[in-house]
Amino acid sequence: ASNTSSTSFIVTNAAGFAHMATLVNGGTTLSGVSIYMLNDINMTDVANHTPIGVFISDDDHSTSFQGKLYGNGYKVLYLRVEQTELNGAGLFGAAYKATFSDIGIFGGSVKSANRAGGIAGYADKCTFINCYNTAHVTTLTGKDGAGGLAGVSRKTTTFTNCFNLGTI
Repeated sequence: ASNTSSTSFIVTNAAGFAHMATLVNGGTTLSGVSIYMLNDINMTDVANHTPIGVFISDDDHSTSFQGKLYGNGYKVLYLRVEQTELNGAGLFGAAYKATFSDIGIFGGSVKSANRAGGIAGYADKCTFINCYNTAHVTTLTGKDGAGGLAGVSRKTTTFTNCFNLGTI
């Protein structure tokens, strides 16, 4: 991810998502930051993507993604996440008050203990607009959420013009 200003990033490859995971999982939530995709991002060479954002609790969002991702009609190709110990897996593991717009997850698979989704494992007070998923999504325990776009969506999370074609 390249930082074009203090309030925006551009992501053009898998390494950009890995950089975002390092930031957010370390406590830099990217609140108020807009992230723009400028092309499709092929994740074929990433054996096991580290989800962006870590679920701590329904009340602690200190390691949840809180920015805005603008996919610009592009997609993440062949996402692979196998994080069987996590309570939140997808391209994003945990998101709070985040926006996901015009992005697709095309192919691949997501597997976690709980809360697995193509875009986000856990989404609290989030907005999804013009998003889709075709990845296969699996939870090992089946106790708390598996879904195409978000494994768990809490509070006022909204989905507008979104769909899932992946196996859940």
